[in-house]
Formats: sequence, C-alpha cells, structure tokens
Amino acid sequence: MSGYSFEISYGDGSSASGVVGTDTVSVGSATVSNQAVEVATQVSSEFLSDPDSDGLLGLGFSNVNSVQPTQQKTFFDNIMPQLEDPVFTVYLNISGKGEYEFGNIDTSKYSGDIHYTPVDSSSGYWQFDSTSYQINGQTSQNTNASPAIADTGTSLVLVDDEVLHAYYAQGKTRSPSHCCVHH
Repeated sequence: MSGYSFEISYGDGSSASGVVGTDTVSVGSATVSNQAVEVATQVSSEFLSDPDSDGLLGLGFSNVNSVQPTQQKTFFDNIMPQLEDPVFTVYLNISGKGEYEFGNIDTSKYSGDIHYTPVDSSSGYWQFDSTSYQINGQTSQNTNASPAIADTGTSLVLVDDEVLHAYYAQGKTRSPSHCCVHH
C-alpha cells in the first residue's frame, strides 16, 4: 500500500515498525481477501530472540490498529461477518502446541459451563471487568479492580496489588523482591 506504514509497541517492551501490504490471509478455513498486512522492516530484540516466532496475528479490534495514514481493519473484524458465530476460541497447551478456531466453540475442548461477560472494545482490546479472583478454590471479591485484558499474544500476567498480596500470602511461592504492578 503506497505511503502506508505502521509502528507498534507492546506491554512487554517489544516493538516493530515497517510497511503495509495486502494479501489473502487464511487461518484454517477462515479467509480474508485483501487483508492489510503489516510487514516489519525493524523489530526489537525480543522478537529476534524467539526462534519459534514467525510473526503475530493480531486479534484485537480495529481501533487499536496502528497503520497510517488510514487505519485498517484487523483480521478478526474482517472475518466476523463470515462466521457462523462471531467468536474465536483458543486452546493453549503447556507442550506449546495450541489451536485457534473461528466461528464455533468446540465442546470437546472444555468441561463445565461457559461464563460470558461483556467486553469493552473501546480501547481495541478484549477488556472486561474482573471484580473477583480465586486462589486455591477460595473466591474473594475485588470490587475496585482494574479491568482485565485477555491477550493470547503475551506471557505477561499483570494483576492488582490486592490479588498479588493474596497470592503471595499463601507462602507457597516466594514473594518478589520488588514489584511493578500498579492500579
């Protein structure tokens, strides 16, 4: 796309920038033609140090897209109208092999009930209220909690101070010498 570029930074300090093109993007049977694709010409060392990473498929909402001069729609916003249900599911496995599915919920991949919560997409993220937490089966209220963000593209887990202190108060895990969790 002539004259288009992007520059993005992530919560873990990594960043990328470059040019923008278009291509047909397929994830399984979910296909978007003429999808804007950000082609990195510069990346931070965090990306270079991960030999298993070939790139990112951003599943946020279009209002977080960093393409300039005209913001572009994300893959998920483009694919939603084509899906039987406007959902995607993520199956993460400790072995490193995971799965994403678009448009349906595979009942063989979970047990119990699904609990739904409204998503606030105004900042471009899968953000929701998280007013309680559970540690070792004990549920506690945290009514003044910061909103939560579900993001499968990071290994960061950031929590409110109250949750952090409750977790370490159990004595099973050593408390860090310093902490940078803020409300």
